[in-house]
Amino acid sequence: THDGNGTIRGGNPKMKSPETLLSTAALRRAMELWTDPHVLASCGDAMAPAASLAVTAVEYYQLHNLLCEEHLCNAHELVPGLAIDNLAMTCMKEILDGAGSASYSSKLLKSLKDICGKVWDANCPSRNLPIERRATFAIAFYDYVENADNNSFSSYGRGVELPDNDDMNQIFRTIVGLHNPIDTTIAGSVWKTAAEDGELIGVHGSGCNYRSRAFFYYLLRSESDGWEGMDVTKLIKEFVDIPRIHKAPDDPKVKEKDECFRLAEGDKRHEEMNRIFSS
Repeated sequence: THDGNGTIRGGNPKMKSPETLLSTAALRRAMELWTDPHVLASCGDAMAPAASLAVTAVEYYQLHNLLCEEHLCNAHELVPGLAIDNLAMTCMKEILDGAGSASYSSKLLKSLKDICGKVWDANCPSRNLPIERRATFAIAFYDYVENADNNSFSSYGRGVELPDNDDMNQIFRTIVGLHNPIDTTIAGSVWKTAAEDGELIGVHGSGCNYRSRAFFYYLLRSESDGWEGMDVTKLIKEFVDIPRIHKAPDDPKVKEKDECFRLAEGDKRHEEMNRIFSS
């Protein structure tokens, strides 16, 4: 499906020639495998060529006005097999892991920002995306922002230029329902699902998603009037920087964060965690 020189074989995917149908099917399978977290965890950098293929496919489909083409793509897909939320989560994970494909993942996120920013018709890839999938993405996004600054991203000696905050904010707002169109009811449902069900649908094992869940409790307890234009990357970093309760027990922000962690951790674990941090 890819000739190694930046060209998708088979010609225009709308043409139903045997070669085109085979090419589209092969592309779909490659993208489904690359964005499957279990496959990626098992195969690691052996999957790096799939990221290169994803870049070529997105650029090719965009050039020929085929992104989200309903006769080629399923709901929420940019190109066959590449759903918008799965693409974003895979790219963020590859960057955090310093994978061999990190440079391609960064390029894809920057492209995704432009795709999310355009005015869509009924084929908008985030339209009718299930709340649970939006919430899983939101948890992955928190994990990315919290940990991105701690990674040198020098995969195999190649420095990776990360997407900036504006890029990431645009992607976040689109997928959670705060852009094209803006729907704070959907966003509130995303926060609620991420906060309450995050251990079941989160990117880490059960019991290890409590920090992201605490953040979404934090958003749930804030005024929804400020959700539309919020700088979520800045808000996450500010939330992370708020100290634990033992360092400033009378600070209102510290008290609020402590309450959000209590909701996420449960009373017994929260008490134990505070005891550990204060000792």
